[in-house]
Amino acid sequence: MKSMLLRAGSDRTSLTDYGWYRIRVELATSSLLHTRLIHNLRKRQVPENLVGWISSFLTGRTTNLKFDDYTSEPLQASTGIPQGSPISPILYLFYGADLLEITEVSQRDRFTAGYIDDTMLAATSKTIEENVAKLEEMASEALKWSDTHACKFDVTKFQLIHFTRNQRKYRELPVTVADHQVLPTETAKYLGIILDRRLRWREQVERATSVGTSTMLAVARLSKSTRGLPQRYAMQLYRSVVQPKVEFGLPVWYEPIRKGDGDKRKKGSVGVARKLGKVQRLAARVITGGFRTTATEVLDYHAGLPPIEVHLNQVVFNAAVRMATLPNHHPLRRSIKRCINLYPRYHRSPIHELFHTFPEIRALETIDTTPTDPSQQSNIEVIIAPSKEEAMEDAERV
Repeated sequence: MKSMLLRAGSDRTSLTDYGWYRIRVELATSSLLHTRLIHNLRKRQVPENLVGWISSFLTGRTTNLKFDDYTSEPLQASTGIPQGSPISPILYLFYGADLLEITEVSQRDRFTAGYIDDTMLAATSKTIEENVAKLEEMASEALKWSDTHACKFDVTKFQLIHFTRNQRKYRELPVTVADHQVLPTETAKYLGIILDRRLRWREQVERATSVGTSTMLAVARLSKSTRGLPQRYAMQLYRSVVQPKVEFGLPVWYEPIRKGDGDKRKKGSVGVARKLGKVQRLAARVITGGFRTTATEVLDYHAGLPPIEVHLNQVVFNAAVRMATLPNHHPLRRSIKRCINLYPRYHRSPIHELFHTFPEIRALETIDTTPTDPSQQSNIEVIIAPSKEEAMEDAERV
């Protein structure tokens, strides 16, 4: 999700992003072809002993059909992968990997991305007409993939959006896919984030505020002043339920609030913080039982909550640290590194602003999360002294 937005941040080339299709895993896994899956595994150079184990795992499986009180005899399941198995999502990723490779890496004007069963096709150019032509070409390749993998797309659920802030270049041109016209929209939802045509994120902020308010009101109904949840449980619900809903994907649509030397006004997403601050104020009132007219600073202090600007900046700072320490083999590493080293004069994305606001995290070392063999012997000898005095003596000798 983030690498797509980094490319979308440049308004010089009127980006068109194509939200492709959404098929839930439980609907798609029943029709997966075993022969095609085994072929894809070997194509990805999966060890042959694992391929043989997976082939044996899928062979000889049966299923039952149940309607009300009727249960059929066991039927042979010659296609599909078992639902509920931990390995099924992994096999599904291998099965659909070719869909994300319908564009070449050298084609910088075309881009594909996906997460489980949500796939996105994007194209960049100077005109909407060129984007439409590229997307139709990519769509035809995706349809070829569906024919060879026994997966049918529901074209009526496709979403199309043209990203540009230049109103003179904007055209509401549709994309034709399998004799069906997909009309462009002003907003499109992808992986829980609402993308608007101008990338101003107003719709996403409104949705986050609405979801946070409704969830906090539900908590308030449980936290009555006379009989209800204690203060600590209301605080726990706010931090574990409300905040994650409000702050989902925050680094994508929020710029850290800062104030440079000599600046009289704050920069960043000041308006966003003001709207999200209403949710935190409601939470502080519920936690403390304060009056409606109580000042926000007083409510935050007694509820043990930091000011909303400080909290939001801390959230995106933690996200920036995680992105800055990604290993070199991570697919987002190249895009993140470009944002760390480059601060363009125009068309900056929120990720650019993130690393520009917190320059101290640019030089962090990368962390390799590759699991190690538990039986591997370490070169470091660990010695635990039997007592505190002996541990102090060992420390002095070192």
